[in-house]
Amino acid sequence: MEINLNQPEYDQVHLQTTRVRFHHILVAIDFSRHSHAALKAAIVLAKHFDSSLLLFNAISPVVYGSGFEPMMPEVLSANISAAKVRMEKEIAALPELQSISHSSIFTEGSLLESLNLAVKKHKIDLIVAGSHGAHGLEKLLLGSTAESLLRQAACPVLIMGPHAKPLPELKSLILASDLTVDSLRSAQYAASLAEELQAQLTVMHVVPTTKSKQAQTELIDQAAKQLSQLLPADTANWCQPKIRVEQGDTSQQIVHIARHEKADLIVHGVHEHGIFADHEPWRTLTKVIQTAPCPVLTVRGHIHH
Repeated sequence: MEINLNQPEYDQVHLQTTRVRFHHILVAIDFSRHSHAALKAAIVLAKHFDSSLLLFNAISPVVYGSGFEPMMPEVLSANISAAKVRMEKEIAALPELQSISHSSIFTEGSLLESLNLAVKKHKIDLIVAGSHGAHGLEKLLLGSTAESLLRQAACPVLIMGPHAKPLPELKSLILASDLTVDSLRSAQYAASLAEELQAQLTVMHVVPTTKSKQAQTELIDQAAKQLSQLLPADTANWCQPKIRVEQGDTSQQIVHIARHEKADLIVHGVHEHGIFADHEPWRTLTKVIQTAPCPVLTVRGHIHH
């Protein structure tokens, strides 16, 4: 469903000047190079927003016999002790962490449940994770719960894909919008971050290719108009966002524009309900994260705390 600017729900969710702040950031750590990259990105954000960091490690369950059984207490204790040692080494390898308020948490059990509890308990504003990228988000460091994480997390999720460059600074942002009502939330985040970081903002949408040249022109013109009306009304006071309407494969065009604009971050919306019932949006997001040259910030249509 495309945005109808006359719809009441548009006025209800189109937030204007609300500032986005990341006071508490959770970083998912599995001691891989991917989570190390995620931690370094989180440090950059924490320095800018004066955030505290929570380093989250989930102890994997042990398989006994033919099924999953509760981990024996002594095994769990040993695994946690080993994880703490590895976490100390991870922290020691990043001296810049010393100037940032940080703590660690180790959990065992249902990963998504433990993560959601930590988000609620510690009032987390942002989750940062790394993607292995071997088979799409199935190899996200959070394993098979990747889809549920992006769909259900009570806060935005920033993912460092396998080709994402480090974050020395954030000077160019891309908002990839599908022009639905749910995309207004991601537009709010993109506009606020661009203002806070004094970054260039590019707002883009990809339209399908049609056989009719006239129909194609109408699609492009309509999308450009909607993109220009998508951002908060006061955005023009501090930024002149670039408006781009592309044609073709959505994920390829998003990544292409990210490279062209030398983007430091892609902001991508995630529908609150039903987005993954149709596999195409999930496939698009997966491909973007797999191939993007920068991190991808995913924002649900409505964030509940």
